[in-house]
Amino acid sequence: MTMRVVLAIDDSPHARAATKSIIDHVRPDATTVHVLHVIELDRMLPPAVDFARGADYGAEVVARVDHSRDAAERLVASAAQQLHQAHFLTATAVAEGDPRHAILNYATEIGCHCIVMGSHGRRGFDRFFMGSVSESVVRHAHCSVVLIRLDRTDGHTVR
Repeated sequence: MTMRVVLAIDDSPHARAATKSIIDHVRPDATTVHVLHVIELDRMLPPAVDFARGADYGAEVVARVDHSRDAAERLVASAAQQLHQAHFLTATAVAEGDPRHAILNYATEIGCHCIVMGSHGRRGFDRFFMGSVSESVVRHAHCSVVLIRLDRTDGHTVR
């Protein structure tokens, strides 16, 4: 039986550590890794999408979304290439929306056995106002979730 793993990434050291952790600790001959990035439209677009700014504003929004999708495709392709070089079977996906929901929906859709993701380790006001994607995924996932942290002092992976 092949294990299906969702590797949820962004463009951060935490996500790179999660990719490396899979390479270092998972058997490639028995695993397919689905590399997923979620485009957060709320973070990318202005807080108030004001279409009264003129006829070109809609085109500006579309251009931003297209640029973000291109960057996301390159990001997941890069991670998949690293995994492929380590002999993993890979698939890539880019979704749009709230990462909390998009990760869980994708994991359910493919029937994955485990979700692996980096933990940004937000605390205090950042965590209160922004919430924790990893915390939400851990609480609501139908499968196991592995969070990869970076040590705050030296940047090394802590499992």
